[in-house]
Amino acid sequence: MYCSKCGSSLTQGAKFCKNCGKAIKNTETKPENKHVPPVQYKKKNGNKLLNIWVKTPGLIKLLFIYVLINVALYYGQELYYYQDTQKMNQLESEMSSIESDAKRLETYAVGNELADPYYSQYQNDKDEYNKKANEYNELAKKSGNRWLLIPIPFGHGQTHLK
Repeated sequence: MYCSKCGSSLTQGAKFCKNCGKAIKNTETKPENKHVPPVQYKKKNGNKLLNIWVKTPGLIKLLFIYVLINVALYYGQELYYYQDTQKMNQLESEMSSIESDAKRLETYAVGNELADPYYSQYQNDKDEYNKKANEYNELAKKSGNRWLLIPIPFGHGQTHLK
């Protein structure tokens, strides 16, 4: 048996509904017009990051996007020039080795002149060092051509960047 007012289940022989308090007739079996209270769902806040983004002022959004693009450009260029950077590091170590060999050969110098067997080795080292230095400089020029977005001006049209 069910209450005709609220639709809740009634115990046998009950004279009043324990939910709404309506008097019950003994002949009631099922409610004709069952009224079920609507279920209320708790409204969710959704995506918190999206809410924060929507509430953020426009200038801060632009600054965030500007920084994000610059970071992406910087690390993208780091990846693009990775092999050149590795080659430059290798050339630096080779040049350092050649330089130490040349200094070692200079210890054999008599006065300002190197003895003949050492002089040819010294010249070869010097030539190889210059060749590697030129290659290093070319790689440095190539990988040094990196760029970021135009800096944001501060103050009277001047930037704090040099």
